[in-house]
Amino acid sequence: MRALFLFLIFVCVVSVDTIKSQNLSIGVTGNLGVSQINLLSDFPIPDYYEFDYSMSSSAGLFVQKTITKKSSLGIEILWVQIQGREAEVNKPILTSSGFERGLATEETDRSIAYIGGPIYYHLKFKNLGIKGGVQSMIYLSQKVNRKSSGVLDGEPYSYEGEWDDIRYNDFDYGLKMGLDYSLNDHLRLRADYYHGFKSIIPYWIARSLKIRQFTLGIEYDIYHL
Repeated sequence: MRALFLFLIFVCVVSVDTIKSQNLSIGVTGNLGVSQINLLSDFPIPDYYEFDYSMSSSAGLFVQKTITKKSSLGIEILWVQIQGREAEVNKPILTSSGFERGLATEETDRSIAYIGGPIYYHLKFKNLGIKGGVQSMIYLSQKVNRKSSGVLDGEPYSYEGEWDDIRYNDFDYGLKMGLDYSLNDHLRLRADYYHGFKSIIPYWIARSLKIRQFTLGIEYDIYHL
């Protein structure tokens, strides 16, 4: 995966070096917001299951090519940090015969790192810009923290640890939309939403986890060709 990422950077550098145009801008961007790892299942989701948003971020480079006075095409290479929280609150602990031995509450915080490559079409109306496109992401790493507490056979218990029993898919993709507002010729404010189409875990697990991310940030043009 790292070899593919280095190859993409190489292609971008070579392309920028060879294009003889006055309509290309290169810059940096940084974004902070929230993300949710949304649960979908082939079976009814129990009432005790909950999920929530957590902090999320992205940062990287962009290259944008002007097509007309109001439109352009762009591509970004981003480090994307996705986080999500899920919980099973007062889940019954049952024996194989269905006898209830107690109740358990388990909280799971997931943090997953990706390399993202959004490709988008951008329209500009004075200082306001609107863009839409697709984003593909390559999985890099994950960290999971779990906390569990409850009562089992009348005795309280609790534990906490960093472990995960899920294998993540190597790729994710989805729709990416956004707005930006120009403060001057180089600096812009931006807002972005990513809607993942693909489950980040294999479907044979009988459930799917899909990413939703909303961020606010800035972007700065550092070079014009």
